[in-house]
Amino acid sequence: MSYPLHIGGTTPNVVQTIGIRAAIAPLAVANAFSRADDWAAAFLKEAKKTPFDRIRDNILARHHFTKEQFAALPKNERESIEQEIREAIKRVLAAG
Repeated sequence: MSYPLHIGGTTPNVVQTIGIRAAIAPLAVANAFSRADDWAAAFLKEAKKTPFDRIRDNILARHHFTKEQFAALPKNERESIEQEIREAIKRVLAAG
C-alpha cells in the first residue's frame, strides 16, 4: 500500500499522512530488536561462564556482593566466603 506524499499541493506531516501508529511502528520494532540483542548478549555472557564461575557468582549473589565489592572486602571477611566457594566446588566435583 502506498501513501500520497502530497495532498492538495502541500507536503503534509508524515504522521498526518500515514497515522501515528504507522509512524511509531518502526521505533517499536527497533526497540524489540534492541531488547532481543540485550537478552542474547546476556545469555551468551552466562553461557561462556565455567561451572566454577557460576558457583562463585551464585554464592556472591547470596551474600549480596558483586565481584568488585567482594574483592574490596578485608581478607578475614573474604576468607570465609572463599571457603564456602571451595566447599561448593568440592561438592560438585564429588557428585561428578
